[in-house]
Amino acid sequence: MQKSPHWSFRGVDLSDEDLISALRVLSSLTTLEISDHGTIPFNSPITSHFISSLHIGDSMLGHLIPKLRDLTLESDCSTFDDVAFISMISSRWYSHPQKFIGTVGGVDCLQSVVMRFHNRAVDKTVYRPLQDLDEMGLRVVVREMNGGAFQYQVDRGWFELIGNT
Repeated sequence: MQKSPHWSFRGVDLSDEDLISALRVLSSLTTLEISDHGTIPFNSPITSHFISSLHIGDSMLGHLIPKLRDLTLESDCSTFDDVAFISMISSRWYSHPQKFIGTVGGVDCLQSVVMRFHNRAVDKTVYRPLQDLDEMGLRVVVREMNGGAFQYQVDRGWFELIGNT
């Protein structure tokens, strides 16, 4: 059995543009893990621009990482574009009409998403739309970590939402 293409990127100072450029040539990736833990403060590649570049829409240029099925992001940043993140996840799920599983138009459907925050609170109400996706089969984990301790947890299916607010 052939191993799926997987890339793990941890604690390396790289701009979001450089990360996007690198991912353009890695179009067969199925699993992507990025952690900005240990990078220079305010130099995280996990930006609104990066998140938006993963969005699936009507693009004449093609889509970034069309085979992506599993995405894990871990951020030390105190700010994050939650709305862009949720929109991107939805675009890689709702673009598939047949039970939201499989490949449509050359873009694979996400199977799991994990987002870990180390230095910011998670607003549970903002992330509620992902619970619907979880109930349709997408594994969703959003964690607020405070000194390594999980603050709150709601479990329904795979859905985990851990935060204070």
